[in-house]
Amino acid sequence: ARCVALLDEAVAIDPGFSRAWGLLGLYRRGEAKLVAARRALELDPDCPTALTALAMTLPPFARHAAKLELAR
Repeated sequence: ARCVALLDEAVAIDPGFSRAWGLLGLYRRGEAKLVAARRALELDPDCPTALTALAMTLPPFARHAAKLELAR
């Protein structure tokens, strides 16, 4: 909870902080997780934390193509 609050504060101060958005994608739940991860990828298409967050939204053995589609 504290981590998410600090990350929310970071993106409020600097909306272009892709790493903070990517981390929010890891720590938020549901639709908010996807929104944060996608925002990070808009800012930095190679953001590893955002790509990880999106990959974690599907089960481990889900189709790889479906995980890549989430990043679009």
